[in-house]
Amino acid sequence: MNPVYYLVFAFFPVAFVALWVLVLFVIAKTSGWSTLADWYRGDPPPDAERRGAHWMLMGRNWFRPSYRNIISLAASPAGLGIRPFVLFRLFQPALFIPRADMQTTITRKFFFTVYEIRFTRAAEISALLPLKIGEWLESKSAVPPATRDA
Repeated sequence: MNPVYYLVFAFFPVAFVALWVLVLFVIAKTSGWSTLADWYRGDPPPDAERRGAHWMLMGRNWFRPSYRNIISLAASPAGLGIRPFVLFRLFQPALFIPRADMQTTITRKFFFTVYEIRFTRAAEISALLPLKIGEWLESKSAVPPATRDA
């Protein structure tokens, strides 16, 4: 076998891991997750009700990376816990946002009605969730009641 093939087989796993780390870093920075982690890093209370595999768009204004079916949510009256699937946690630690630090709105974005959460300490970042998930969070008192956007 040609020695170049051995180099390719040896280099591919290293290159793949390096690319994965780079992509996770870029997503964490562009979505605002790292900014939120500066303020809200933490785990939800143990009695919080958890739901997994949800989608969420999170970011600044027009650019919001998609977290499609990799987000777990934890709802408790104290606030909202957000955690990505284990393969995505390198630069995106678990977050726990207190209820008092959120403003919620039901609005239309991208031709869909969504539940938007804005964060007091990082006002430039917002999260968009499906309306059903937002209503579930409200029913658990994890987020303040939403206002309807005109």
